[in-house]
Amino acid sequence: MKLLFDQNISRRLVNQLKELYPGSNHVYPLGLFEATDDEVWKYARNNSFLIVSQLPLTIPDRYGYDNRGKFFLLTVSRNPLASGM
Repeated sequence: MKLLFDQNISRRLVNQLKELYPGSNHVYPLGLFEATDDEVWKYARNNSFLIVSQLPLTIPDRYGYDNRGKFFLLTVSRNPLASGM
């Protein structure tokens, strides 16, 4: 599984997680730092990435979720209570 870290996630995580998630990347070195959510989704979908973001991204309706498990969004929070858990 390859992770694509959104602009609100530290670029340092790519290096720290490279053994667990080889092939992962951050939007910054890919030239997607100021890309729209739509452009990030397209890149992730076309390159088999799972997006990791601290903030919810706008999910383009025309992409939806791939039922085969290839296209997902993982959001992270600094507050463990924010997800209701």
